[in-house]
Amino acid sequence: TKFINIIVIAIFIILINGSKDASALMQCNQIGDNGVITEDTILIDDLTTSSGDCITFGADSITLNCQGHILNIASDSYAIYASNRDSITIENCETNIISTYGSGLRFDNTRNSLIKNSVFDSSVGLVGTSTGNVLETNNFNGRVGSYGEHNTFNNNIFEMSQDLPNLLFIDTNYNNITNNVITGI
Repeated sequence: TKFINIIVIAIFIILINGSKDASALMQCNQIGDNGVITEDTILIDDLTTSSGDCITFGADSITLNCQGHILNIASDSYAIYASNRDSITIENCETNIISTYGSGLRFDNTRNSLIKNSVFDSSVGLVGTSTGNVLETNNFNGRVGSYGEHNTFNNNIFEMSQDLPNLLFIDTNYNNITNNVITGI
């Protein structure tokens, strides 16, 4: 019976830790260090924030895999933010921006990175010297702006609205834009 009690206690500890981890990821500021990730991160649940950015990349050469989970943003911030980063990957993410001025994604001076298989329902910006980035098989439902060079847009869907110029390429050269679909024009 002592052996059975140890197994029951071990299962109970695993169950407690499992449910604690799952609920801890409900708020954006609970991942990493107050929403800043510095290692590969796989989401196990949707995330929500009512203030500040949801997820900020705090290191180079790391991956955020949302596994189809939604980042709900109820503030004038970013669902995903990266500044001065190199070789990061964002995949299988979906953003839901509830505020007027929130954005799904912002890259400031971020290079050689990959964004794939994601859905952004609001603005996406590649600003500063964001170069060498690849955006493929994504669905963009808001304004997409690129101010960097040598970025690749491949096999994406851009859903345009009548009230905004949704594709903006300003002061930029040498971008590769192939096999994309633009709807709503």
